Amino acid sequence: MALRKTMALSAVAAGIVLSMAGAHAASLLSASEPATMKASELAAKEKALTNFPLMNAVKSSIATLPNSEVELISPGRVANPANVKRVESMLKESDWDYLFPMRAPEYTYSNFLKAIGKFPAVCGTYTDANGDKLTYTWMSQDGKTLSGQDKAVVIFNAPDVTQDTQYVVNLTVSDGTLSSTAVYTLNVKAKAAAADDEDKTTSYPAWSSSQKWIPGDIVNSNGALYQCKPFPAGSWCNVAPAYYEPGVGIAWADAWSAL
Repeated sequence: MALRKTMALSAVAAGIVLSMAGAHAASLLSASEPATMKASELAAKEKALTNFPLMNAVKSSIATLPNSEVELISPGRVANPANVKRVESMLKESDWDYLFPMRAPEYTYSNFLKAIGKFPAVCGTYTDANGDKLTYTWMSQDGKTLSGQDKAVVIFNAPDVTQDTQYVVNLTVSDGTLSSTAVYTLNVKAKAAAADDEDKTTSYPAWSSSQKWIPGDIVNSNGALYQCKPFPAGSWCNVAPAYYEPGVGIAWADAWSAL
């Protein structure tokens, strides 16, 4: 008899617990409403969670320029973005035509510059680990300086010398608080010249990028004589001065022979 009473009481207790749980669940379901958040609150929350140097650098690296501004980019345009101008200074339109002769018609130099402009981080300014922009200051041994956030790469034209000469150039990189300096030594070798070189060079035309040269032509370039090589190498004597200007271009020896 006692066992039956115990079982009956247990069943009643279990029923009470189940009914309370059901009532609680029902109250939660009936009281629940969709949670809402204003766009401004969401933006503020996102900013708070991502406002640190590394994430700022990531956001900067994937930022894009509006298409309306990209479509205005064209070769030589004064108002081109800074990173586009930097690319234009390194890769001329004539070099583009020479380096990519087999490209599809739509792959024009203009479209290439627009692709660069779409992503400002390409050839943009650089920062340190804290996100501070870096400034580059170059100083030659005569005290002349060249400085700017876009001066990570500069071109020095060494003067003609009559004897081997060394030039010292300092580069200081600063984030506005800290700085570091490196010293570069440029070795400029004198060109051996015969006693009658002056007479010989005056009898040949001065090299010019606007004039057409053919294999066998001899030109005077910066006081030295160069001869356009036989075909097929000589066909390069008239293209891409940045590469084939005699004695100056990056690959001038592929097209010209020094005399």
